[in-house]
Amino acid sequence: MNTRRKFIVNGSLTAAAILATNPFKAIAGSGTFTTANTASPYLVVMHTALPAQSLPTSTSQFISAIQRKTNRALLVNTEASNESRFEIITQGGIKTGIIYLNKANIYSAAALTDLAMQLKSEQQCKVVICVSSLGYYHKTKSCDKQLAEASAGIDLFIGTNADNCTKNTMVLHNSLQHEVVLQSSFANDAAFGKVEFGFDKNGLKNHIHILNTVPQKNHSLQQNAIVVA
Repeated sequence: MNTRRKFIVNGSLTAAAILATNPFKAIAGSGTFTTANTASPYLVVMHTALPAQSLPTSTSQFISAIQRKTNRALLVNTEASNESRFEIITQGGIKTGIIYLNKANIYSAAALTDLAMQLKSEQQCKVVICVSSLGYYHKTKSCDKQLAEASAGIDLFIGTNADNCTKNTMVLHNSLQHEVVLQSSFANDAAFGKVEFGFDKNGLKNHIHILNTVPQKNHSLQQNAIVVA
């Protein structure tokens, strides 16, 4: 993405704080998808590590409400990830490539970039997601943060290591200085994430809306939201 674009934030965060990839503070926002022009291509990615039958009622209702509003809402159940290297899912006419990083599939940054670019160029995936159990940060071995910053072609990292994670949404810059979103997804109701990607007529990303939300028992939303436009 064009790194000269301005960050539009609903709150008091400064652009400098975002560019330094500090965690975003909780700020109020909408629970619906936010694409201004729904005639333009967009994809709403939601993720949780809980199986559908185990979701809290408020979370399930939240997901269902979004899916009723658009057929371009993709739910990634990270608990169900398998030993496959990757898979491709088509939702609302938009292809999404999902790469799995785990003990069976550990990639170098170069190999991860090659696979991501293959998914985008050969398989025509608009969005590439990396679901990783490696852990958010390690000093001496591959981790989500290191791979996100050293690779290219990944739009969203979803970390599933509950013992080594980031509890806040991060926006990092990859090797091409494009934004890559990093969120965590665990087997509890405190790690539900939603990232909306919008595209221009040339298929380039021109909008990202990030929501890290926990639907509460009283159906109110505790949110961590940011718009990158």
